[in-house]
Amino acid sequence: MVDLVATVLLFMVSFLGVLLIPILLYTTIFFTDQGVPGIALYGVVFAWVGIPTAIVAVPIACVVWALRADGVTFYIPLVAMVGQVAAVAAILELTMALVTKGLRDHEKAKAARGDLAES
Repeated sequence: MVDLVATVLLFMVSFLGVLLIPILLYTTIFFTDQGVPGIALYGVVFAWVGIPTAIVAVPIACVVWALRADGVTFYIPLVAMVGQVAAVAAILELTMALVTKGLRDHEKAKAARGDLAES
């Protein structure tokens, strides 16, 4: 019984990550402030789709795991929380890499055209 209560309470805490979605998405808006077309936009779109998906899908997958598991399950919500953090960190890292690549490509194109003095 204690395991069940601990599992349910920890899953409730892990689903609080859903409250972070607007904050994380708001920070990705600033990635678009660079005015760079192309691949930078793909990075931001990836963040806008990937972050909510990761924050919601990881705990749901762990709930299914906990429901199907035999024995002690209190550690499964902890795995969900670690998985959420790791997934969001990986998505943000990939987003920043795509935006940085877009900025680099944009600067190279400007330098090749010779209008680097405008920026």
